[in-house]
Amino acid sequence: MTIQCKSDTVYDGKGQFIEDEKIAFSISAGVSNVTIKNYKFRNVRYGVLGTKGEGESRNIIVEHCEMHNDAGSDPFVDYESQRITKTSGQDTGAGMLIYGNYALHDTIVRFNVCTGLARIALTGNEARNWTVCSNRSDGAEDSSIYVKGTQSLVTWNHVINSGKCGIKTRPNSNPDTQMGGHRIAFNYVEEFGLIKPDSGACINIDVPTIVEYNTCKVLKFPAAKPETGRARCYNYTSPFIISRHNVAITKDDPKFIAYKIHKKAVFLDSLGDQTVYTDD
Repeated sequence: MTIQCKSDTVYDGKGQFIEDEKIAFSISAGVSNVTIKNYKFRNVRYGVLGTKGEGESRNIIVEHCEMHNDAGSDPFVDYESQRITKTSGQDTGAGMLIYGNYALHDTIVRFNVCTGLARIALTGNEARNWTVCSNRSDGAEDSSIYVKGTQSLVTWNHVINSGKCGIKTRPNSNPDTQMGGHRIAFNYVEEFGLIKPDSGACINIDVPTIVEYNTCKVLKFPAAKPETGRARCYNYTSPFIISRHNVAITKDDPKFIAYKIHKKAVFLDSLGDQTVYTDD
C-alpha cells in the first residue's frame, strides 16, 4: 500500500521493511516539508515518487534508507528494452530510491545505500536545488544518479558497477526551461556500462556543470558495450563545463579513455591540472 505523504511530517521507519510495492511513498505536488528516513525497501519500484500537479513540493529529505532490488522480481518490467526490441516480458528488477518527476525541489538525498539493481536518484525535469550526498550504490541497473533541472549538488557519493553511467547530467525535455549549473564534486565512481550498451562514462555530463575533485576508475571494459566502443572515465558533451582537479584511473589501452571531450564542449578550465593514472 502506498503511503500518501502529508506536509510538515517526518516518516521514521526505524528499520521497517517495505517490500514488493510499486510505490512506497508518494509526494503530491504542493506537499512540502517531508522527511522519510530509516526505511529498508526491497523489490520496490519507487521508494519515493513525486507526482505531477499544481504547486511545488519543497524541503524533501530522504536519508538513512536502504534499497535492494533483486533481478526479475515482480512488479518490475524493463520498459526501455521493450521499446527498443519490441519484445515483452523482460523483467530486470530496476528500481529507484527517489524520483522527483516534475514536482520535487529543494530536495536532500543523503546517507542512503542502494544495492542489487536499485538506483539512487532521478531528479526529474525542471528540478531545482537537489543535494545528493554521501550515498553508496553498487550494481544499479541504469545510471545510479541522474540529474536534470538546475543548480543541484552531487557530492561525496560512492558509486560502483553501474549498469549504465555512474553519475549523469542531462537537459530537460523542454529546452526552453533552465538547466545545468550543477556541481559534481568529491565523488568516487568505479566501472560502468555493465548492463546498458548505450552507456557513456563513469561521469557523463551534457549540461553546463562544474566537475571537480572526483575520482573515476575503469579497468574492466564495459560488458554491455560493443567491441568497437570505448571505456571512458569522463564524457563531456556540453558547452561551459568547468573540469578541474579530477583523477582518472584507467588501463593503458586505446579502448580506455580518461576524458572524452566532444567538439561542442567548451571548457572554462583546461584539463592540465587533472591526473590520469594508467594500469598495465
